[in-house]
Amino acid sequence: MHLTDVLSDALVSKFEPPAIAAFQKLCELGCDSAELNLLLTLIATDKVLLHADTISRPDGEQVTLPERTISLHSLDDRTKEKRGKKFGGEQRLGGFTLEELRKIARDAEQLLEKITRLRSTDVVQDLRPKGQFKRGDLLAGHPQFHSPDHRFAGIMALPDLVKKSYTRRNPDRDELRITFAKYVKKQTGDDQDSLRADILRCIVPNDPKRPISSKGEYAFRKRHRIAT
Repeated sequence: MHLTDVLSDALVSKFEPPAIAAFQKLCELGCDSAELNLLLTLIATDKVLLHADTISRPDGEQVTLPERTISLHSLDDRTKEKRGKKFGGEQRLGGFTLEELRKIARDAEQLLEKITRLRSTDVVQDLRPKGQFKRGDLLAGHPQFHSPDHRFAGIMALPDLVKKSYTRRNPDRDELRITFAKYVKKQTGDDQDSLRADILRCIVPNDPKRPISSKGEYAFRKRHRIAT
C-alpha cells in the first residue's frame, strides 16, 4: 500500500514515521484505509476553505456564495478563548449553570408526578370531556393513552446532555476521537491504545494536562466510557 495514494495532504504533512507505521498496522489488522484516512483527516484539519460558488434555490433564484473559511472544530475554538475559566454549557445557556439545570430537572420530575396524579382525579376526568382543557394541555387526554411524560423529557435529560457534550476541553475533537477509538475496536477487535496514540500525537494539538500516550488513550477511553 502506497500511503501517498491513500493519505490526505493534511495527514501527509503531519505524519511522522511512528504514525505512518501505526496507520499501516491498523490497516493490516482490519481497518479500511479510506475510512481511516477520512476519520483522521477530520481530526487533523482545523479549517476548510470553500471557494465561491453559485447555487439554485428551490424557487429557481440563483445565489452566489462568496469564498469563505469554516472551522471544523468551532467549539474547540471557543474553549481556547476561555482558557483559564471553566468552559461549560452555561456559556451557551444564557447563564444557567449545570447545578441550576439539575435543580430544574428535579423540579420538573416532581411536577410531572403531581400532574400525573391530578390527571387521574375525578374532577379532572369530569372536566376533560366537557372541553375545559384545550388540546395539548397537560391535563388533556385520557391518562392511560396521553401521558405528558414526553413534554418533560428534554428538561430532565438536559443536564446530562450538557455535561456530556459541552464540558470537555475539546468537545469537537473529542467526539471524533471517540469515533476513532470505537472504529478501531470494531475493526481490529482490540483497543490499540498504543497505535492510536502514535497517530494522534501528530494530529491533535498538544495539551500538557492530558498528553497523548498509550496510558493517556486508556484514560481517554475510561473517561468517555468507551467499552473495553
